[in-house]
Amino acid sequence: DSRIYNTALTSQEIISIMAERQQVTQRNINANLIAWWPCNDGYDGRIMDYSGGNRHCTLQNNPVIQYTGPNGSKALKLDSTKSQWANTVTTYSLSSDFGVTNKFTVSVWLKSAGTTWNVDGAGVSHRAQSGSTYVFIMHPNAGTKTMTFYMVTTAAGSITSPAVDDITIWHHYVGVYDGAYLRLYIDGVQVATPVVRVNNVAATSLPIRLGGDYNSGGRYLNGEVSDVRLFNIALEPEEVSSLYNATYTNYTDIQSSQLIPQLNPDPSPASGKTLQLQLTGQAFTNTTFVTDYSGNQRHANIPVASSVTYSTVNVISGVGPRSLAFNGTTGYLICDGTKNN
Repeated sequence: DSRIYNTALTSQEIISIMAERQQVTQRNINANLIAWWPCNDGYDGRIMDYSGGNRHCTLQNNPVIQYTGPNGSKALKLDSTKSQWANTVTTYSLSSDFGVTNKFTVSVWLKSAGTTWNVDGAGVSHRAQSGSTYVFIMHPNAGTKTMTFYMVTTAAGSITSPAVDDITIWHHYVGVYDGAYLRLYIDGVQVATPVVRVNNVAATSLPIRLGGDYNSGGRYLNGEVSDVRLFNIALEPEEVSSLYNATYTNYTDIQSSQLIPQLNPDPSPASGKTLQLQLTGQAFTNTTFVTDYSGNQRHANIPVASSVTYSTVNVISGVGPRSLAFNGTTGYLICDGTKNN
């Protein structure tokens, strides 16, 4: 876990970073983070999966990645007139590929370009190309300011929010299935009465779409998407609230390190000190570059392909990031700008 800051850290800030890596006092929901698309990196025409699962999304029709996300983070801006979205080309089963049984959580930040949603379903969608089969959808409802969370077990179930005052500003939507109920949260607060739903999640293998859906034709969001996460557990209310607060403050809360992998962490937010570079070993199979996890897209070039690989060893057993393995002869990294977005 190599980091470069644009300032000299104090001794207390260094201690805080060490504590971040070793903190185990609360449930580490990162252990159950099965996909994470921050939407901060469009390298090679893809939205990278920062969970380490390699489930990257392909950008369709050139949507824009820009610094307009929650609190200045990045977001994927989509123009519905250009049929823009991002999707996993590979299909995935929540059960066999993600380890989901009867508990699941989807978390996403969404913002509409208009005062009501322009189309149905185009939040986060796990649906077949035919449109007839789906497993989960974070579903904006066209012509309204409401959101519906759909989840299929032995049958389909759904829960719908009240109207949100202003959907042209960012809101955090979280759908949770805990094996007994469907729950829906907006901005860290549970909305609507939980809906009874039981049994294991459907095992159908389908693509995942961000800002898009498919039902008798494509549906494309006119708006923005940021920080999409999937978990194979049901987040508790306090975890949803903490995740909302942590992501809204631009990933800078060190005490939330068990809730979020660090993107651009800042041990002293008021000081203006920010992380400039973070290279850490994740389960990513590319042999020619290492992703910069600071969010600044200063990806490191591997001049000799496969000379630096991704180890399965945690820096701190069961807690820390994975390490990078160098072959001892030709292996080195260089940040020369050739792998920048």
